[in-house]
Amino acid sequence: MPKCPHCGEPVDAGQETCFACGQKVRRRRRQDARPTNPLIFVGAGAVMLIAAIGIIVAVSGSSRNRATAVKKAAEERVKDSVRKANRARQDTIKKATEKSQEERDINDELNKQDDRLRSVMREVVKDKPTEEQARLIGLAQSQLGRLRQIAGTMPLATTTEERERIKSSIRDGERQLRGTISDLTRAPKARTEPPAGTVRGSTRP
Repeated sequence: MPKCPHCGEPVDAGQETCFACGQKVRRRRRQDARPTNPLIFVGAGAVMLIAAIGIIVAVSGSSRNRATAVKKAAEERVKDSVRKANRARQDTIKKATEKSQEERDINDELNKQDDRLRSVMREVVKDKPTEEQARLIGLAQSQLGRLRQIAGTMPLATTTEERERIKSSIRDGERQLRGTISDLTRAPKARTEPPAGTVRGSTRP
């Protein structure tokens, strides 16, 4: 006679519960396992493979995006440096051009004063200057030479303040030079002696 597997009490054939301990005497037979379809494993593997490839592609794409962003940032920095260098070069050229124009203007003005002085010497003083005229001519020539020396220091000026100081000195010197030339035009002129044998107001036969 079969016995209860839990307490060892005898049980009848076909009895499901032990009357002594109340435990189930026999277990239900397991249902026959259904055969597993291999396509399930294949499909699962394919899904996992696709997911892995997707992750790899995503990671690779993210890395490429980062690399592209870094490359673009580097290119922008290079372009910005080139733009700054070009602007600095253009500013330098512009300043040099402005300086050259300033220097040309100053030299042109000094040349005009030189021409004016020569014209006065030719038309007013002529070949026989008086003592006063000679003094004024020497003073004007000295002032002109001094102005040319000051103008020659313009290219050496490295700051705006230095250039302004030089231009101010030149302006003051030009005023003095113009005044000296004006004094020269008003200075007493040398007398023109009549030819020998000529009497003022009449001529000898």
